[in-house]
Amino acid sequence: MLVMDAFLNFSRQFLPDKRGSRTMDSPLVLTSRLIPSEVDDMAHGLDVVWKYPLDFYDAAMQYKYPREVFIEQIKHRLDTPAQYEGMGSRTMSPR
Repeated sequence: MLVMDAFLNFSRQFLPDKRGSRTMDSPLVLTSRLIPSEVDDMAHGLDVVWKYPLDFYDAAMQYKYPREVFIEQIKHRLDTPAQYEGMGSRTMSPR
């Protein structure tokens, strides 16, 4: 259904003529298989927990640097079976 949406609703006539819009804003490539390690690395910093532990809030009150508090992110799951499933199933995992 999502693939049909891309085919039915995409037309270059609706894209703006501004610089970059013809290439950056248009879905020119459709893929059926997503490989997380090939996605832009800015997306790898996404938290995968549903609940943050109390330690996280204590660290925020103490103005600690983000690197001092471990919260599981997608980058910690790359190249494992967990990169595709189980998001939010754990609150924290050990380093």
